[in-house]
Amino acid sequence: MGIRRRVSCATVIPCDIEVILIAMVCLGCTMELSKIKAHILKPKWVLMTVVAQSGVMPLLAFSLAKLLQLSPAEAVTVLACGCCPGGYLSNILTLGVKGDVNLSLVMTTFSTILAMGLMPLLLYLYSQGFSDVSIAVPYTGIIVALAMTTLPCAAGFGMRHYAPQQAKLVSKVRSRVVHLNQERTSRRTVAMETGCQNLQLCLTILMMSFPAEFIGLLYHFPIVYLAFQLSEALVFMKSPKETA
Repeated sequence: MGIRRRVSCATVIPCDIEVILIAMVCLGCTMELSKIKAHILKPKWVLMTVVAQSGVMPLLAFSLAKLLQLSPAEAVTVLACGCCPGGYLSNILTLGVKGDVNLSLVMTTFSTILAMGLMPLLLYLYSQGFSDVSIAVPYTGIIVALAMTTLPCAAGFGMRHYAPQQAKLVSKVRSRVVHLNQERTSRRTVAMETGCQNLQLCLTILMMSFPAEFIGLLYHFPIVYLAFQLSEALVFMKSPKETA
């Protein structure tokens, strides 16, 4: 049943892409080069996220599929979600939960680049546990996701550097960020980055790998997962303020 069909990545890119691009430009206006360099030179939290996303999440998805005795189609749907890298949603929600936006952007960029090699490997290894399954890896979708993460943020960063007054005006759309302990801020960021997968890539994987009649209603699973992601973020946002 490993039938593949090719679809355009545009079919899974949200129609409100303008809103997303504006949000990412706003995030770029909050970036600070010195902090980005610090995260790259001391990649403790970045490495922690890579281990969580590329190690824990796929293994957890595979274990749940086996434990619940899901059908191959159901198992692959869960596995595809678990193997996807972080997406732009994690960057936006990181700002909402008062996390470290610079760290989140570094994490998303690194995880998306690594996904070029890790996603095919992880999907191949874990899909061996299910019969009659062949999974296609959407390289174009990965590149589009990387571009959507980096290019708008780069534009916002350039605005911050060359037009600081305009950048301040753009930044007013973001939430007021209170001072938090760096460790606490980084933990919030890792939580958002690990829990928020790139569901557009997941949908692309399913649409490229299987005909609609094979997957059926399982196309809606990533949407349900998105609802849980937003619920998780809402809990963080509404939780009582932590004392220093």
